[in-house]
Amino acid sequence: PFQHKNTVTSIAFSPDGQAVISNGDQNKVTWSWVSSDKLLQIGCEQLRDHSMLLNPITEAAREARYTCDQYVWAD
Repeated sequence: PFQHKNTVTSIAFSPDGQAVISNGDQNKVTWSWVSSDKLLQIGCEQLRDHSMLLNPITEAAREARYTCDQYVWAD
């Protein structure tokens, strides 16, 4: 959903949660219609090989790993 070629510097959700407004490091603002399921999928795929999820130490990392395991990576 993010159409930035470089870094995304900030994001905001519409009040109904159906759209995302993002700003990139080139000061380009984009508006995307996206579901929360799609955002979860994107986030989990971006973090799939991150050491935080491969070997979760903190409670937040364990919860993130559990969420990705249950809702994105489950077969």
